[in-house]
Amino acid sequence: MDHSPFLALLLITVLALVVPILSARLRRFYIPIVVGEIVTGIIIGRSGLNLVEPSQTLRFLAEFGFAYLMFLSGLEVDFELLLSSGPYSSGKSFWKRPLTLAAALLLGTLSLALLFSWFLSMVSVLIGSRRKPDPHRFDPKYDISGHRSARP
Repeated sequence: MDHSPFLALLLITVLALVVPILSARLRRFYIPIVVGEIVTGIIIGRSGLNLVEPSQTLRFLAEFGFAYLMFLSGLEVDFELLLSSGPYSSGKSFWKRPLTLAAALLLGTLSLALLFSWFLSMVSVLIGSRRKPDPHRFDPKYDISGHRSARP
């Protein structure tokens, strides 16, 4: 297929129209519309048939679609239902217990610090293992710069 941005945008627009209709028609296999569109995107994208090449327009549409999806998921949250059920529904929330909050923040900070230090040590080991060793490192005939020293 010719990888022009117009054809890619046309294909995505047509599939965005067809997938919800097919999803509504398939009553035997209930597939949510968003899941159908994601699977269709995987099929026509780089992971599948590679019919659509990335472009600036498609990157913008992807970011806009993700923001719109997050907006819609935020509209679906019912905070009254969330606060009226659960272990803290009696009015004592997690944020009103300072000792529990302090312990959670301390444990979270320590675990992130340990994870980050482990990651940095692994990266430094990998970088150090890729470096060629200096053959004259411990030879007293050579100075720090790797040249023969004037000393006998």
